[in-house]
Amino acid sequence: MRSRQVRIAARDQVRTLRQGRVERIHTLQGSEVETRIEIQDGIQLPAVDDRRGNRVGIMQAKSDIPSLDALLNREYPPYDTHIPDQYRADVFLADFERRVANRDLANLTVMLLCNDHTSGVTPGVATPRAQIADNDLALGRVIEAVSTSPYWRETAIFVVQDDAAGGLDHVDGHRSPAFVISPYAKRKYVDHTYYTQIDVVRTIEQILGLPAMNQHDLAAAPMRTAFTDSPDMTPYKAVPNEVPLDEMNPASSASRIERAWQQASRKMFSAWPPVPDAPDPNLLNRAIWYATNGFHVPYPGDGRVLWPSDVPRSKRQDRD
Repeated sequence: MRSRQVRIAARDQVRTLRQGRVERIHTLQGSEVETRIEIQDGIQLPAVDDRRGNRVGIMQAKSDIPSLDALLNREYPPYDTHIPDQYRADVFLADFERRVANRDLANLTVMLLCNDHTSGVTPGVATPRAQIADNDLALGRVIEAVSTSPYWRETAIFVVQDDAAGGLDHVDGHRSPAFVISPYAKRKYVDHTYYTQIDVVRTIEQILGLPAMNQHDLAAAPMRTAFTDSPDMTPYKAVPNEVPLDEMNPASSASRIERAWQQASRKMFSAWPPVPDAPDPNLLNRAIWYATNGFHVPYPGDGRVLWPSDVPRSKRQDRD
């Protein structure tokens, strides 16, 4: 097997090279953890160094549940906001195209596009708005591929967040968006029914003819109001990103308060391996706000721009 390791500078968000054919290469370098790409006979695998520069091997998907582990796509990266969602989309689409050609698409596919979590204002990492654009584009590419495939007429895609992350809106701090994408989903329709994650699970079970797993999903209501009996087979066309995906947080700043938030973000995302939802939402929400609106605009509800040490920490009692 031919193996070639490619180092990529943070400013080169997407690069191409030829090894038998042109490959898409994405930036996987952060300020403290450098992730590289292994090219092995045209298959791209993330290779990881720890924070001391020691090679710890190829990053591959793994589960502690044996029955689930046997079904995983090994090349699909786990949670790590240093890895662009474009790379995750590339891995999924390569596998999806093979399965379409072989006519062996699984009845249920679960995938993670995690960069809408962002990395705050961690120096040398993509800005929050670039990571959101990365996440949106990756999802759009996935939907475009599925909706132009022979499987579209019998597909339903559910897009949910794992939690609301303390993001308050004008109604409640526990709400988060969900999308139902299918020929049988109602178009241009906002469903105001009260649903939970368990209702999504129940709907999937009903579609696949699966029994309930416990009393919670047994009692949940399928999302019937989101669907129609008259399918619309119109495929989706992914919308190009307007925010550059290589827009990076500065390595440093002349502003003391901005440097303080950079250090706070670096600390929030210091866990190795990365832990989903480890950052305190009260801190991360403000880091994202300041990164997007400027370090002179107070976060909604705050009377002034806060230093990280001034932010009240969340209780986090509802964490898994």
